Amino acid sequence: ELEKAIVSIDPLRPSTVVTTDAKSDPAATSPDSLSAQRRTSPDRLRKRLSGDLDNIVLMALQKEPSRRYASAARFREDIHNYLSDRPVTARPESVAYRTGKFMKRNWLGVTVAAVFALTITALTTFYTIRLADERDTARLEAARAESVTDFLTGLFEEASPSKNFGKPKNARELLDDGAEKITEQLGDQPELRAALTRTIANTYINMRENKAARDFIEPLMEEFRTEFGEGDIRYLRLEREFGDATLNTGDRLKARTILERNYEGWLAVTAPGDYHRGIAEQRLGAVYSKINEPELATKHLVNAIEVLRNYANDDPLSLTNTMMQYGVVLRSQNQFDEEEALLTEALAIQEACCGIEQTGYSGLLNNLGNNFNARGLHEKAEAEYRKVAELNKVLYGEEGVGYANALMNLSNTAIRMGRPQESLDLQMRVRDIYGRGYGIDSVPYAYTSENIGNALMELQRYDEAEVAFHTAMRILAERFGEDDPEFAITQNNYANMLMRAGRNDEGMPQLISSRNTFLEAYGPENQSVISADVKIANGLLNMERPDEAHEYALAAVEAAKVVWSEPGNETIQALTTLGRTHRDREEYALSFAAHREAIEMAKQMEGAGLYPVVTAEYDLGIALKAAGRLDEARSLLEPRLTETAELDDSWDGLREKIGALLEGE
Repeated sequence: ELEKAIVSIDPLRPSTVVTTDAKSDPAATSPDSLSAQRRTSPDRLRKRLSGDLDNIVLMALQKEPSRRYASAARFREDIHNYLSDRPVTARPESVAYRTGKFMKRNWLGVTVAAVFALTITALTTFYTIRLADERDTARLEAARAESVTDFLTGLFEEASPSKNFGKPKNARELLDDGAEKITEQLGDQPELRAALTRTIANTYINMRENKAARDFIEPLMEEFRTEFGEGDIRYLRLEREFGDATLNTGDRLKARTILERNYEGWLAVTAPGDYHRGIAEQRLGAVYSKINEPELATKHLVNAIEVLRNYANDDPLSLTNTMMQYGVVLRSQNQFDEEEALLTEALAIQEACCGIEQTGYSGLLNNLGNNFNARGLHEKAEAEYRKVAELNKVLYGEEGVGYANALMNLSNTAIRMGRPQESLDLQMRVRDIYGRGYGIDSVPYAYTSENIGNALMELQRYDEAEVAFHTAMRILAERFGEDDPEFAITQNNYANMLMRAGRNDEGMPQLISSRNTFLEAYGPENQSVISADVKIANGLLNMERPDEAHEYALAAVEAAKVVWSEPGNETIQALTTLGRTHRDREEYALSFAAHREAIEMAKQMEGAGLYPVVTAEYDLGIALKAAGRLDEARSLLEPRLTETAELDDSWDGLREKIGALLEGE
């Protein structure tokens, strides 16, 4: 019986098996139980298996060796083709071949001439019609492929140095050309044009050229609405990209209107649990997150995660990306442990499905680093960013913008940890890559110019820093407007540079303006608002306005203790600033208390070492000396001079300040 089954009985298609109860154990292998194991339904599982997967399995089980895969390598290659959305070599058996097998197995029956003739006639008719349909489909696909080939060939020919006076076009210029040509060359093929429109818009967004994406897609929306209708999924996909681009330009209220309408559109054309409905939930959750409505953001992102878990085998990236977005919402509510747990789960999903050498895994690691940074755990953040850099070097190469993104995060962490020259060197390299990859007027180029300004400020090279900040602010004002948090971040850092350069009257209005932008966007318990309050308080102290400074410093400390439950640099800076305001108001007991709290927190800070402790003790020493208690300041700080005498040059500046403080009465 086994030999007969192997030699003579054709196996069933997998898509048929999973919708049929097995005779041996119907309960264990019922369609419902099989699909439940894969978090889907019997019908959806059947659809996933039908087609290429059916054909691959059946080819591997062919009776004749010549019709099976020639080797395990060929079998593996076909599976890889399927996973990569490429054509597979396994094809459905032709009708003629099936007829031949039928005749061999049933030779007695087919000897009846009339039955044979009728069967062949019917099958021949069917096969002829099928060939005609396949031929028409093939011609249509060939025509579409030729159109795409011509479009891309022309686009890349335009990028050639031979047509641009020896200078190749960068990615942004190439996209601009594509956006301009898409109507000209594909005006008579709306479906193909819609697909390429989505691709170009999405590429603009990934390059952070969101204004360009919005300006490109917005004029086309009415045309596509007329062509397809508002309820058509081709239009809904385009509308989704339009909503994303609008959101990322900073027009959050308009984006909300677009994406809420888009969500309603998907509800009308999809069933509960549908993939596209899950993606629509994800996009709507993202917009609610941006407009600081965490309850609505949580509702839609959690719904999206629940839906997309059912499609994790087909599209793990959308699931883990949604988990990452929800993690950002958790972080904004100071739920750092919850975000870390979610990211850890997402990393496990990515590694299990696709390995670690892919962009989704890199993005999750990067957000884990962001989580640690938000908690003030800069050393742990730096470790994650180094993993991202090594991975992105493999994925993008050393001249790729993805690798430059990782270097930027490493640079930002270096400056937080008191290594400005290292930060500057990294940022100069990043700006060079961004200039070639994105263009010198791009948003990424603006960000790295700002970071260069920050590093130059720490090195007290203020004139050079101002040039870098002006470059960044000009680009961001053009892309986002001056009332957007993206612009306010750079404005805040520029104002800080002005204050540190002694230009208080110029810096203070800029600081207050950026702080008000953050407050309106995020509310008082936010890292950007806290940082701005600390900078404003220190600036007001420099301007000998301690009473006003005290209000900002106190607000910063209170908010910091809500935002960060663990000891961190941000809370220490807020406490130190509060201590300074008490000192300048001659409230010495309160000043000592604030500085001592900062010292204890510095001692508890994970992986921070001695430097923040001694820095906090130096500020207490200033307060003690101001109160006429120089001997106590000496008792506190002189042992530190001895203790750090043999340490590296990074301590020189702090040792000099301590020495100057302890000289004389």
